[in-house]
Amino acid sequence: MDVSNVNYIFQQYMMTTLVILFPVLAITFVLAIVVGIFQAMTQINEQTLSFTPKLLVVFLMILAFGGIMFDKLVQLIQETLRLAPTIF
Repeated sequence: MDVSNVNYIFQQYMMTTLVILFPVLAITFVLAIVVGIFQAMTQINEQTLSFTPKLLVVFLMILAFGGIMFDKLVQLIQETLRLAPTIF
């Protein structure tokens, strides 16, 4: 069992997680700020007004970039399976 391969796989899993989640989280964060500013300016304190746009944007992001995200996960799993004999 080679520790460097385990570290490499762990690093790849962390980087893939960041690459997949960061765009969705960043756009959701920006949208939350915009909706919060809009609610503060108009003094509308409706909870669904802040939740619904974020839900729709996350759904659209996954719909638009789901193929790329899935491809990244498949590449990661293939790399893990390729290195599996050297780990165990």
